Amino acid sequence: MNPTINRILFASDLSENSRHAFQYASMLAGRFCAGLIFLHVMEDVPMSAKGFLDEEMIEKIRKKAEESARNKLIGKRREMTLMEKELTRFCECAFEEARQSGQAYVNGEVKVVDGNVIESIISVADEMNCDAIVMGSRRRGAIAEAMLGSVVKGVLRQSKKLVIIAPPR
Repeated sequence: MNPTINRILFASDLSENSRHAFQYASMLAGRFCAGLIFLHVMEDVPMSAKGFLDEEMIEKIRKKAEESARNKLIGKRREMTLMEKELTRFCECAFEEARQSGQAYVNGEVKVVDGNVIESIISVADEMNCDAIVMGSRRRGAIAEAMLGSVVKGVLRQSKKLVIIAPPR
């Protein structure tokens, strides 16, 4: 029995590289007539800061962010709603461009969540019954890669789904 791809999760950090990777995700979705879920994760503590902070400090920041989130919950929901609307508009334009260039119809939806990026990507892929995850990659120096870690590496190591990494432009 050949494997099938019915749903694809596209994880985006909203960078220019991610925009380029989206072309791969929409092309694959068109070729397999698969649904495409566009995911953006709003993380509490930026990945870039984790290389410079110890676990105790990160926990303090998380607790403070949690308290702040309680106070600003309505505002954060509005921010996430606005983000979802803008991403939906972006996806609709991209899907229309894909259809005009002869690709098969792509059915898509947008999801914005907050939390740990790697855990969120994997859990959303599981919850949405995705068969594959598509992500973009960046070129970094060896020191930056060692200090900061990598979302791509984390997803590759932890996911049980097919993970497709689009190269940088």
